[in-house]
Order: sequence, then structure tokens, then C-alpha cells
Amino acid sequence: MAVAPLSLGNVQGDILFGLPKQTQSFFFFQINEVDAFRSNLSNLVPLITSAQQTQSNISEIRQFKIKNNIQVDAGDGEVVHPDVVTVSGVNIAFSATGLQKIGITDNIGDTLFNSGMLSGSSALGDNGAQQANGTFQPNWDEAFLQEIHGVTLVTGDSHDTVNEKLASVKDALSGSVTEISTISGDVRPGDEAGHEQ
Repeated sequence: MAVAPLSLGNVQGDILFGLPKQTQSFFFFQINEVDAFRSNLSNLVPLITSAQQTQSNISEIRQFKIKNNIQVDAGDGEVVHPDVVTVSGVNIAFSATGLQKIGITDNIGDTLFNSGMLSGSSALGDNGAQQANGTFQPNWDEAFLQEIHGVTLVTGDSHDTVNEKLASVKDALSGSVTEISTISGDVRPGDEAGHEQ
């Protein structure tokens, strides 16, 4: 039996190709109004960058570099500089508790995902201490000890591009989520660029 071809328009861009970026922000949130959040997702969907769009963005970056005699390296396209192409990307992910909060209770067969990141912190070797009640308390930033329902990843060629897109994401989810934390980071400089993972 033949397998249906993958529809790149229905897969988020960071899943298959990696969103092109010079900088990125991660917006961690709790869902506090379920019905409003479900409604607000329809406002967020147009901002989500598909694998199809990501593939097109990477191609545009490479073509610009070729046309302008800028060296194109293997894997080039993920790291984009503001003087090359203006580009942004948005993807979203949920924790198991986040999915449950919005009524998605399918068993995906991943016990580590279902247990949550806090429960696996000791096994991962995170610093922390055993509590009197027998649970392990990792030495994490206070924000990440809270229940996190989801995160949006916003990428772009510059801080201005990312900040503008992040404001649109927050606006789309306004009134339905509480911000836990936003963390931003840039690609590594020089020879380390593109090797952030």
C-alpha cells in the first residue's frame, strides 16, 4: 500500500528544515481561557510558517547569495543576515498538559512527553535536590517550575523583525494566555554560526 505524500503546507517549518534566522525568541505561556484560546488560534494560524514556506525562504536566501556572489555553504539558508533577505517565521508547540487543557487527550505513546519535563529532570542529570516528600526539585529558573502549556518560536533576520512578529503573536493570543517567560537568542558568531544545537 502506497503512503500518501507529505503535504509541506501542513507541517511547521522548523520540523523539517529549520526556520531561517539570525535571532529568535521563545514565548512560553499558560492557557487561562480555553474557549478564547481556541478562538484565538484561528488568528494565529495565518502567522504560522509552514515547511513549504520555509523551503521557499531558504531557496530565496540561497538564490540571493548566488546572484550577489556571496559564498553559499552546505546547509546554508538557516542563518540569514539582515543585508541578505528579510524573513521571519513562527511555529507553536504544546506540552502534554497544554494539549489536555484544550481537550486533546489522544495517547501519543510517549511516556516522557506525557510525564512532563519536570518529572524527568533528575534522570537528565539536572542540578537540584531531593525534597522531604521524595520528589526531585531541579535548580531551574522559577518561571520554568510553573506549568507551561505551550511555546511559540519566532525567528527572523533581525531583532526588529522578530520583535514585530512576536508582538503579532502575543496580540493574536491576547486575553487567552498568560506569559510565563520570553527568552531570546542569536546565532553564534563567526565559524560557529549555524551550529547552535
